[in-house]
Amino acid sequence: MTRSQIEYILNLAKLRSFSKAAEACFITQSTLSAMVAKFEKQTGVVLFDRKTKPITITPNGEEVIKYLKSINREFQLLDEGINHIKGY
Repeated sequence: MTRSQIEYILNLAKLRSFSKAAEACFITQSTLSAMVAKFEKQTGVVLFDRKTKPITITPNGEEVIKYLKSINREFQLLDEGINHIKGY
């Protein structure tokens, strides 16, 4: 799991569209799809139902996304702490 994957998944959960999430992340739709699929394969948890329009989050995906939001917030706090240490 990478920080980028977390960002991609959270944007996809928020926007419910691969094309919109890819645009928000400044990557291609195929890259976003591949990174989300890689995360799902690594964890063994399907996060999104891709058959629906807009896409929906699976019940298991809802649980995982809660954790990813928490991890993302910790990354933000880390960034703030580092900036503080650097005097920014």
